[in-house]
Amino acid sequence: MRLAAWAERLPVPSGDGAGEPWQVVPWQRRLLSAIEDPRHQVIAVTCGRANGKTALSGLIARAYLPGGPMFAPRRQVLVVSATHQQARILVEDVSAWKPRPADLETLKEAGYPWTVANSKQTARVKAGTAEVRAVAARPKSLHGIRPDLIIADELTQWQQAPAMWAALRTSLGKRKGSKLLAVGTRPMAGSGHVFDRLLEGGADLVLKYAATEEDERAGRLGWRRTWRKANPSLDVLPTLEETIRKEWAEAKQDEQAMAQFKSLRLNMGTSEVSSLMLLDAGVWDRHLGDAPAEGAYVLGVDLGTTAAMSAVSGYWPKTGRLDALACFGDQPNLLQRGLADGVGDLYSRCWKRGELILSQGWTSDVKDVLEAAWSRWGRPSAIVCDWWRQGELKTALGSIGFPKTALIPRRMGFGDGAEDVRDFRRAFLEGKVTPTRNLLLASAVSQARVIVDPAGNEKLAKNVEGGRRKRARDDAAASSIIAVAVGHRKRDLAAQPARGLRTALAR
Repeated sequence: MRLAAWAERLPVPSGDGAGEPWQVVPWQRRLLSAIEDPRHQVIAVTCGRANGKTALSGLIARAYLPGGPMFAPRRQVLVVSATHQQARILVEDVSAWKPRPADLETLKEAGYPWTVANSKQTARVKAGTAEVRAVAARPKSLHGIRPDLIIADELTQWQQAPAMWAALRTSLGKRKGSKLLAVGTRPMAGSGHVFDRLLEGGADLVLKYAATEEDERAGRLGWRRTWRKANPSLDVLPTLEETIRKEWAEAKQDEQAMAQFKSLRLNMGTSEVSSLMLLDAGVWDRHLGDAPAEGAYVLGVDLGTTAAMSAVSGYWPKTGRLDALACFGDQPNLLQRGLADGVGDLYSRCWKRGELILSQGWTSDVKDVLEAAWSRWGRPSAIVCDWWRQGELKTALGSIGFPKTALIPRRMGFGDGAEDVRDFRRAFLEGKVTPTRNLLLASAVSQARVIVDPAGNEKLAKNVEGGRRKRARDDAAASSIIAVAVGHRKRDLAAQPARGLRTALAR
């Protein structure tokens, strides 16, 4: 147990107990013991989110550098994460445990100078020939590796998991005693994902912490005892328990939140969504109202293509008001469009209510809907749009002389998209959104569907993904998601002065 004893002399790098001596809890002691045991080459660990898996992985990686019990000359540790940004977080933890100043000088004299590179291009901690290197999960980044330890961080989130796994597995035999540690939340049971196979006996040692179907049948999902099954660090992380209690309260109100709770907090290997709807109809109906348009607002923009609809949504964080407006070309007419899309006279009714405007020709002109939003709602504190179409939006804004406003681009995949869908729902459950009685918006949300990846992340579906109708017009839902999510996260955005049309970060 050299590794556990050494760990207890290190400070906690961040979060609960930051700066205090590391308290090795039983599940961590089991894992640290397995790292030292030569009988275990492949180790798989799964538990609920935010139990300190990444920090513990960083501690294990640090043990292979000078001053750690696993150190030897030319030690190589490779950390593989879903994204480079995630990889950098682990490198930050490793670098936090740097040697004391006197030891740094000794290492330098002995040929082990301590260097840290943690940028958008490189994530590495090096001491002479010993190195911890973190990379994103891309097969081309693994050529020529000969690691002593591989840490596969949140394996279920990797986009190219089979190819990555094949490359990593074949590299293990290049050095005697090399190991692979896979950590993360469970993928959906029976998904055939690499991590699912490891947890079902493919690894030499499996540490699985999860609630069970029996807990659900017996009505025990809200019991603290059940939470501890999936969250082995619950007793030493007060913030974790506080977060779980809050999310449990939300889960009891909403079917979608319950699906997320079971997947991510109870680690049950279920889909993060019980159905593929964006928002439960009951939740939407409970929050309908006519909140005033007071304070600054965030404008979400969804740009249409060819004959598609373009939509904008306004969200006022101060009062929770959510409103929307959309645009079609006037050819063909709205009744013909409605019949083709299978919604009858819906578009005609929305036009009469002032929720839908028309551009001349066959395509929607985003300039028309932006001018209408500006006229109705005034200058927004920020505009949120699709990352890949921000150039088109900037051109349109400039052509109509739109007032100076911060521009926040968001990607629509399982990264930004999952975060935005999650925060959109959370804002509703916390009572921070009051949608107006807008027929266009209600229809868009009812038609919107989400898809889920094996890691339980979800994003808005396109085309016929997730059971979505191919001709569904959910553009107003798309613009509402990004407006509410950013407005909910950045409640101080209204206080920020506009300094020209610029790109801002949503995080």
